[in-house]
Amino acid sequence: MIDLIPDEDQQALLDSFQDLLAAESPVGSGKAPDLWAQIVPLGWLGLARPEAVGGAGLGAVELMLLLRECGRYLASPALMATLVAIDLLDESGQGDLAARLADGHDRVAFALERDDRSVYLVDGDGADLALRVDDGGLALHRIADGRTPLVSIDERTTLHAAELSDLFATSEKSASFRLMLAAQFAGVAEAVRDVAVEQAKLRQQFGQPIGAFQAIKHQCADLAVRAEAAGAQTSYAALMMANDPAKATVELAAAVRIARQAAVSSAQDNIQIHGAMGTTDECHAHLYLKRANLLSMLDGASSWQAEALLAV
Repeated sequence: MIDLIPDEDQQALLDSFQDLLAAESPVGSGKAPDLWAQIVPLGWLGLARPEAVGGAGLGAVELMLLLRECGRYLASPALMATLVAIDLLDESGQGDLAARLADGHDRVAFALERDDRSVYLVDGDGADLALRVDDGGLALHRIADGRTPLVSIDERTTLHAAELSDLFATSEKSASFRLMLAAQFAGVAEAVRDVAVEQAKLRQQFGQPIGAFQAIKHQCADLAVRAEAAGAQTSYAALMMANDPAKATVELAAAVRIARQAAVSSAQDNIQIHGAMGTTDECHAHLYLKRANLLSMLDGASSWQAEALLAV
């Protein structure tokens, strides 16, 4: 029997993630705050690095817990990009550059294809490097001089058009990236479940809370089931990465697929449960859907998931 419940040390770590993000990065309009000054001294960026090189020496489960909370509080995607880049650099023997990232001297932003010469840089404020993502894998580049600001659909991030230069590392199958992506999706699904249930308790129609109506009850139940499935499969994938890496690929594929569907579908239902107010800027429901769609762009065409699942 596999225990998906965090142990005492992991729960203490999870509580510390929640406390900081709830206090410093509450979900609201406007760009997410820059947390680098807080997270670097706490060792978040070196969470999975070996103790011999100054890291915390923790593993996949702890990374999953951190990124799940980042998804819940819609923290900057640059945190995940930097963590993935550190892992890529350590794997490729570039420990010095990985240390600079872990120490907060440099940071990384995600880059999505724009055209033959340029990319979309997601939340690249202060970033020196870019992690280019496509369905074929990851590539870590230096960002060339000169960036053109654009309007981001996700108000919690910035968007720039930029060009890339030096290539530092590549990966066709980054297990850590896939785990962190699934964890962020799961965090979004859990957050919208909680927000929607709270709204169903507070919003009144015909003299009673809308949660008393069967249709809303069913929607909230669906949100709860999706969030539970996403969290459980992502936790299981993290345990497989930590204990039996040979079996992790298919579990990661299932985790990303289940958690992605949960995040997008639940974010849409959350807007509906909020009624007409859910379509306005003053309500924060739209922010979760925008973040779920942004994360879906990082997942690309998802052909790797089908290949992994069909190979079983």
